[in-house]
Amino acid sequence: MKALKDLHSIGFIHRDVKPLNFSLGSTQSTKRLLFLFDFGLSRQIILTVQGTNEAKLREPRRKVVFRGTVRYCSLNVHQHKEQGRHDDLISLLYSIVELITGELPWRGLNRRESANVKATIPDKKLFNVKF
Repeated sequence: MKALKDLHSIGFIHRDVKPLNFSLGSTQSTKRLLFLFDFGLSRQIILTVQGTNEAKLREPRRKVVFRGTVRYCSLNVHQHKEQGRHDDLISLLYSIVELITGELPWRGLNRRESANVKATIPDKKLFNVKF
């Protein structure tokens, strides 16, 4: 979570948060740290206004192409909406759910089917909670 917070704090979003893009450290001093990598789809969303020190949020684009991994991306990504920090957090949530429960309900579905399940699934079913 800290790695994502740090990335967001410098004005970038990752756009492909998933378990394969995290790794535990390999040395004695880093073995309890979780590292985030693969910034190939990352995008700067906080810009500095030219000639000033003022920062502003990048204007959303009208047309956005799909960026990310179908299994972990947010519904916004499926709907071709501009991504923000919240979309990275949703991808992190889906990653955690999969790590805890062993699967996501839309695993193996195509992009359209996956979006439909994400749009309609109740939280209890997503979290595999038995009440």
